[in-house]
Amino acid sequence: MRAIEECADHPPPLCVTVMTRPDIGNRIRAAGIPQSWATATFEPGVGKHAEPSCRSRSFLFLCTAAVVARLRGIQRIVIPETGQGAIGAALTPIDERPSLGAHPRFTREIARLFDLIWLDGVPCIEHPNLWLTKAELLRKAFSSTGNGSSSKASIGETRSCTRRKLNAGVEDRACGICPNCLTRRVALVNAGLDDVEQQEPFIWRDLSAPTLDAAISPDLTAFASTARHQTIAAAAVIVHDDLAALALADRFNKRPTEVRSVAQALQISEQDVASRLHALLHRHRDEWRYFLDRSAPAGSWLRALCR
Repeated sequence: MRAIEECADHPPPLCVTVMTRPDIGNRIRAAGIPQSWATATFEPGVGKHAEPSCRSRSFLFLCTAAVVARLRGIQRIVIPETGQGAIGAALTPIDERPSLGAHPRFTREIARLFDLIWLDGVPCIEHPNLWLTKAELLRKAFSSTGNGSSSKASIGETRSCTRRKLNAGVEDRACGICPNCLTRRVALVNAGLDDVEQQEPFIWRDLSAPTLDAAISPDLTAFASTARHQTIAAAAVIVHDDLAALALADRFNKRPTEVRSVAQALQISEQDVASRLHALLHRHRDEWRYFLDRSAPAGSWLRALCR
């Protein structure tokens, strides 16, 4: 939040959160973030079949942000997601259709929808971190706060996992093996926050274990991996490994459609997008290799899934 405040012009950014935990509001207040509270109830679903995934979340958040921006005369909506999350899913689809809620192509289409509704005064949707990795964004945030201990504590209070409903009996803990959790772990290690990563209460704690069952945290004696867990873990590793492999010129050059799509969405040249995206993939590859060297030695279940 502090990093966003530093790169934002006036007025200050507005925090829109899903209040699924009663302590979130207290933590926002304790952080000293200027606030004015408003509540809105969303019920995404028809009849008895409510939307249980996070796929509609980006649409709801962007619609909420656009309405607030319209009412308050705010000209900018900032998407803080990094390139790994925003574009990476489109480059490495596996197991299921990729979530593109932070992709420039999606936000461009949302902007067109708003333009059809309001005709004028549509806020600009920006992606200031699009060409950064998550580790780079963490380092940037830490350098701007100047308070290491409190920043580390705040990271420990967040979660990246979207698979907790599959973990019967321990839904309150992040899994540590889904694509989002693995991105988080790679970022923490590469940002020099190994101690934070080691303190996270992941269900599958030990990435150096020979099997996924052996990776389960020692305090979860009654928990066992399922075939679905195995699939999720394998998909997460393969996605990161494939994204790293795209740094190779011969593989990257086979993705002209994605380059063209991002260029059209951002309204910049394809050459500029290709250069920035290729550099981002190189940095992801370096971070992935460093993470493997630190966390997944030869013989581990994770390393066995890599090329």
